[in-house]
This record gives sequence, structure tokens and C-alpha cells, in this order.
Amino acid sequence: MKVRESKMKKILLLSLLFLFSINLATKALVRPLTIEISNGSILYDKLPVVASTPTPFTASLNFFSIEQAAPRSIEVILYHHADDGTDTPINNPINLPLFAMGAARLYQGSFNFTLPAGFTTGNIRLKFRAEGESNDNSTNFSMPIMLVPSSNMMLLTRIFNPSGGRHMITASVKEKRELLKIGWQSEGDYGLIKVVQEGSYVPLYRFYRPRADDHVFQPNNPTPPPGYDSEGIAGYVLISSGNDTKAVYKYYNSKSGDRVYTRDAGELAGVRDWQYEGIAFYVQ
Repeated sequence: MKVRESKMKKILLLSLLFLFSINLATKALVRPLTIEISNGSILYDKLPVVASTPTPFTASLNFFSIEQAAPRSIEVILYHHADDGTDTPINNPINLPLFAMGAARLYQGSFNFTLPAGFTTGNIRLKFRAEGESNDNSTNFSMPIMLVPSSNMMLLTRIFNPSGGRHMITASVKEKRELLKIGWQSEGDYGLIKVVQEGSYVPLYRFYRPRADDHVFQPNNPTPPPGYDSEGIAGYVLISSGNDTKAVYKYYNSKSGDRVYTRDAGELAGVRDWQYEGIAFYVQ
């Protein structure tokens, strides 16, 4: 009987210690999980702002709190954080709705805002104010602003898969985020391409060869290379140089099957197994 009581006491003590450790672990600040700012259906690494005209955007925000005494409402404030360090409110504070899940709370909301004309480069900074607080608390979210000639632009980025030894370019932030989550690495921004065709811009067709895990891009040519499947249009680019344009060059490794698009014509020049294939297209 005494042995049984001793075991029960040990189990009770371990349970209390477990609950105490869980309680300590859950006493965290309100932490942002995901924040996305979009313009229509296009998501960006950087907000392409047209300095001469007001630029509308939509922000989607998700906060999750595991505080024991989480506030019942969150007030969100958007600022333009200029290069000189000053913060200018973009719009009036916005209250986010609350979904309670026991002691935890989930804050969700989408709202529209417009960056007024005349802003210079800097960042969009998001701050929040919990119920009953008078001070703003900055989140770890800050999105850079990039001045562009029109809102019909998106940023081309090169990414690399170290486990597979494969390079790729993409203008889709959604795709890049998904690939970064599974181990791909960003290798920098290459310039601007168009979202919608206009002027001298032509479609940039994207193709994929599953067996080689290789992507190839062809401007103004929708015919897939042998063994490749069409993946549609990646955006719109230029096929001739002009004012403020930048060339994107291409290299191919016949041994590994990897293909590199680069802004540096000499990046792989003279490197074993790499073949220079000239200019692929132009970006802004």
C-alpha cells in the first residue's frame, strides 16, 4: 500500500513539475508569425513604390500570443521609416479582431493602406499597441521600400539549393518563401521585370526538366526545349539594351546539369565544366 502511495506521489510531483515548465514556456510576448503585404496578387520581397504617385497596398497580418494574460485587442500602426531614422505614420491605428483559444489568442486582420507620393527609400515598419498600453512596441517586421518607375514591376531574385546543387531565378516571393523553408538560399536581387506586358517587354517563358531538376528561361519563345515541360510565363523582360537596363547572362554546366543566370558576365568564366551562353535577357 505504501509503495503504491509513493508511486502516486511521484506521479503527482512529476505532473506538477511538467505543468510548471509548460507555464514558464508559455509566458512569452506577443510574437508575429506571418506578415505579408501585397499589391493585388503579387507578393514582393520589397515594396515597389512609385515615388511620383500614391501607391496602394494590402496588408495581411497574423499574431499569436501564448501569454497567460494576453490582451484582448491589438492596435496596429504602419509607419514609413526613412533612411534618416524618422518614423511617419502612414494611416490611423487599426484594431485587429481576436480569436481566443483558451489562454492563447490569435490576432488576424487584413487592411488596405496607401503610401503617399513623395516618399523616398526606406522601410515600411509595423508597430502594435496592446490593450491598455500607451507605448508602441515594434515587431521584428520591416519591409524595404524600392522606388520603381511604375507599379507594374516585380523583383527578380536568384536562389540556390545547396543539397541538390541547383540554381534558379524567380520573381515570385511566394515560391521563394516556400523554397527557403526547405533549405534553398537567396543569392541576391537581379533587377526589375514587368508583371503585365507593355511597351517593348516580351514574355519570359519558364520550362522545367524533372529528371535533371533544371529550369530554363526563354524570352519571347514559348517552345519547350527537348525534354522540358512548360511552366508558363515568369514575367516580362527586355531583349535589347536601353536606358537603365542591365544584362542577365547565362552559364550551363554540362557535367552537373546546373544552369546559372547571373548579372556578372565573368562570374564563371574559365571555371571547369561551365560554358558561357551569352546574354539571356535584360532587366531594369
